[in-house]
Amino acid sequence: MREKLPLPAEVAGLFIDRSVQSKDNPAEHSGRLRSFKHEEGNWATLVYALYSGCEEDHFARLQSELFRCLRPLEFQPMEDYHMSLSRTVTLRHHWIEDMREMLRTSFAEQPSSCCEVCGLAVLSNDEKTRSFLTLTVSCADDVLESYTSAVDKCFKEYNLPPYYKPPLFHISIGWCLGDVTNLVSMQTKHRMQDILNTALSEDEELQYFRVDTVSMKAGNKLFTFHTSAKRSCEKTSGLGFT
Repeated sequence: MREKLPLPAEVAGLFIDRSVQSKDNPAEHSGRLRSFKHEEGNWATLVYALYSGCEEDHFARLQSELFRCLRPLEFQPMEDYHMSLSRTVTLRHHWIEDMREMLRTSFAEQPSSCCEVCGLAVLSNDEKTRSFLTLTVSCADDVLESYTSAVDKCFKEYNLPPYYKPPLFHISIGWCLGDVTNLVSMQTKHRMQDILNTALSEDEELQYFRVDTVSMKAGNKLFTFHTSAKRSCEKTSGLGFT
C-alpha cells in the first residue's frame, strides 16, 4: 500500500470547519460575558427606541449622583441609552432583510407615543452575570405593549423568543458585574428615588420622551422604522421605585 501524501496547506485550508465558535475574552469587554456564544452567521439583534433625555446636561448629573448612592457597588455608564422592545436574540444573516421589512411594515401601522420616566429599578440579565440600574417607563393606552406585540409577531415567524411577560419597560443607565439586585438596601432605593424626583422636576426633557421611530440593530447593521401619527405628551403616572 502506498503511503498517503499530505495535502498542500492551501488545499487543506479549504476544508477547515468555518462553524467553530470564536472564544469570548472577558478582558476585552470590561469583564462582561456574552449572553450567548458567538457563531459565524448568527447576528445579535435587538429592537429598541432611543431615549432622548440622555442628551440633557441634567442626565449626566443624575447618573453620577445615582452611581454615588450605589457605592461600594461599581456601576459603569452604558454605551447608549434606549428602551428595549425585544429580547436580544440571534438572527441568521440571511433573515435580516426579511425581518427588516416585516418590522418596517408593522411599525408603519403603529402610532407614535409619548413616554414618561416613572421610577427606578435594579435588574439583572437572565444569566445573572450583569446587573443594571434602570429608569422605568410608562405610556398611556398600552402603546408600548402594542409595540412589543408587533415585534413578538415578527419574531415568532423565526421561532425567536418573545419579550418578557409581564413587560417592564425601562432604560438602562448603568451596569455592574454579577447579580447585585439583593444588595441594594431599601434606604438606598428611597434616597435614589428622591434624587430622581428632584431631577425630573427640574427638567421635563428627562421625564418625557417621544417615540416616533424604532430601531433594529443586527450586528453592525442598523435599521430605523417610522411610526404613523404623532401624539402630544401628557403625564401618565406617578413616580416610584420598582
